Amino acid sequence: MIMITGNFAIVPSRRGEFLAFARELVERERDTPGCLAFAIYEDVTRENHFLMLEQWADSEALDHHTATPEFDQNDSALNSFIDGEPGWDEYEFDA
Repeated sequence: MIMITGNFAIVPSRRGEFLAFARELVERERDTPGCLAFAIYEDVTRENHFLMLEQWADSEALDHHTATPEFDQNDSALNSFIDGEPGWDEYEFDA
């Protein structure tokens, strides 16, 4: 299993737009083959800071997903909301 975590802040003036995008993104990602879990959480101590958690069945499922045009579109859209430098980490676990 692969787990990806992302920590990022968003542009405060685009909060409403980001939340609408995030709701749609979560629904789409959860329906992707090989996606075991996908969620976006807001930090309760820092307004407009979020944590994205993804779980994938294996590296093949993740690689297939990241090679799609939809991934590129979603990645570009997400990056348009991010304020500052995001942090991304990837972990691999035995199933």
